[in-house]
Amino acid sequence: MTPEPSPYPLDAARASLRAVGERVTPQRALVLAIIEASDGHLDAAEIFARAHAVDPGISLSTVYRALRILVTRGLVREIQITEPTGQSRFEATSRRGKHHHLICQDCGGVVEFANSELERQLIAVARQLGFSEEDWEMHLLAHCSMSPQVRVACGVRTDGSPKCR
Repeated sequence: MTPEPSPYPLDAARASLRAVGERVTPQRALVLAIIEASDGHLDAAEIFARAHAVDPGISLSTVYRALRILVTRGLVREIQITEPTGQSRFEATSRRGKHHHLICQDCGGVVEFANSELERQLIAVARQLGFSEEDWEMHLLAHCSMSPQVRVACGVRTDGSPKCR
């Protein structure tokens, strides 16, 4: 029986792995392709579920090992979420420009935002303190308002009620 073709862009993922000098395995390519194809910020369990649908032989520990390599090689960015789940989320570094994250402390939802004025202020503060900026990441921990834009990112329960307060 021939396996179903992957719905994910595996060739691009393989090329990305080769470009950073990483050994290409089917599992690493699949994990990277899943993250690159996602519009959101996936946790390891979500990545595993998608990978397992394509490759039933993949294990959760293999996904975690692949994530560690992909983060170390700079192909994937880890967003550490402290509350409520404590689980990291992952996003591809290749698809997104400079942006920051609002993280809901109630449901763990992540919303991206960009703000050039804020970035200018961060650079100014760094220079005032004698630092030369190299890179930065900002995660604003908050409680979502459940506005329609945020509701999409945070989600709703299966009964239709919001996850957040």
